[in-house]
Amino acid sequence: MDIQRVSDLLQEIAILEHQIASWRGEDLPPDAGYSAHVILDTLGYPPDVVHRTVSGPQGSQAHLIYLDLAIADELILEGVLTPLLQAKTPQDWTPQQFLLGAVVQAKTLDAVIRGILQGQIAVGCSLWPSWVTVDVAHPPERSISEPKNQEVVHGPHNGFIENLWINLIQIRQAIRSPFLRFEALQIGELQSTTVVIASLAGVTPQALVRLIRQRLHRIRLAGFVDSSAIASAIGSHAWVPTVQYTERPDDVVAALLEGRVAVLVDRTPAVLLAPSVLMHFLTRSSDYYQLASTASFVRIIRLVGVMIGMAFPGLYVALATVNQSLIPLPILFTFIHSRLSIPFPVLLETLIMLLTFDVVYEAGLQMPGALGQTISIVGAVVVGQAAIMAGIVSAPTVIVVAISFLSQFLIPEVDWASAIRLVRYPLVVMSGIFGLIGMTLSIVALLAAGTTLTSFGMPYLAPLGPLRSWAWRDGILRRPPKLRKHA
Repeated sequence: MDIQRVSDLLQEIAILEHQIASWRGEDLPPDAGYSAHVILDTLGYPPDVVHRTVSGPQGSQAHLIYLDLAIADELILEGVLTPLLQAKTPQDWTPQQFLLGAVVQAKTLDAVIRGILQGQIAVGCSLWPSWVTVDVAHPPERSISEPKNQEVVHGPHNGFIENLWINLIQIRQAIRSPFLRFEALQIGELQSTTVVIASLAGVTPQALVRLIRQRLHRIRLAGFVDSSAIASAIGSHAWVPTVQYTERPDDVVAALLEGRVAVLVDRTPAVLLAPSVLMHFLTRSSDYYQLASTASFVRIIRLVGVMIGMAFPGLYVALATVNQSLIPLPILFTFIHSRLSIPFPVLLETLIMLLTFDVVYEAGLQMPGALGQTISIVGAVVVGQAAIMAGIVSAPTVIVVAISFLSQFLIPEVDWASAIRLVRYPLVVMSGIFGLIGMTLSIVALLAAGTTLTSFGMPYLAPLGPLRSWAWRDGILRRPPKLRKHA
């Protein structure tokens, strides 16, 4: 048994001991120094927890533990530190001297930790019968700002910002549990950047946390300014996204409760979630803030949009070139009539229109705000209409490409929508050469490759491959909680 495995077992044993002690209501050890070590060890020595010691008369010592940036420094200075430092005798060295509100005795480990996570300061001294907690909570205030690319109608309207520690506090406010773990790393050889691994002990597999930690340690970058560099470095594959981006705290909280890991990077609001498989990229936060029937219907539409966006141009080229006998005669006559003056074959015509729409789309992304949206919409309409009037492309080709192009916007994740854009081109080429057989073989090859992909050990096509029917409750369909048979 290796050292890392022994460390994981010891951590699990410590968690069980804490749970048993909480259930039994056991008191903290009388030695304040040892009690402070027990408290910090239970919290996992996170970087946002501050431990300070204050020396008093006759060699006495007080231990202060609190969450950084979640409290008011002036309250601690005036209400706690000043009375302790001004005490001249052991009789004055008492919690009753604190110039704050109610001072609550916290005899058990669970009571102390609960107070710390709620923004209180825990103070312990060997001269006192127990630890005390004092409310000094003052979390940083920020204006309500919802991520523009992840807006929802119902649900929370706050998002992450570029301050790492404020982002950690937002997660703390949603998950007030002693098992929430934050592990800080410094990444970058010339410009060091703080990266925090967030997990939920007892829920998140330790092997997953260890794997992400190892991949982060292997990163050799001079510096970076965005989490996308981290995603590329720890991702499993270069062509398929295996790490999900989010700027919403509720997404991170839901992922942690599912046993996934969140990676937060300083100076960027984008948080990375791993593992991330196909179904994670097809869901949105709004799915959980509306009726289960509506959310299931929307998810089915997204899945259909993936199929249309990927295979519709190839299907059109296959039917128009090799498999024309499968087209009904009225539609075939209309199609032939529309192509009488077109100088290009269907395959080249479709590739030209796909490339044109992609160029217009990328041009719109480079322009700021509403101007970019105007260029994308008006540019596509004007170019398509002008191409039809000039006799360069036919109307059916423009319609097929436009429908395929619009379908990709049903995918919530930009990375997966970009992957769909890349897949369209080889499918169109294979369909133009070999017809429906070529397109079918290409799709089968993609599915076969997808079954071999994993995201940090999790099958990429789960729950479709391997097939797990019970997991469909939160995959393609979102069943109501009262109908779920599995947790």
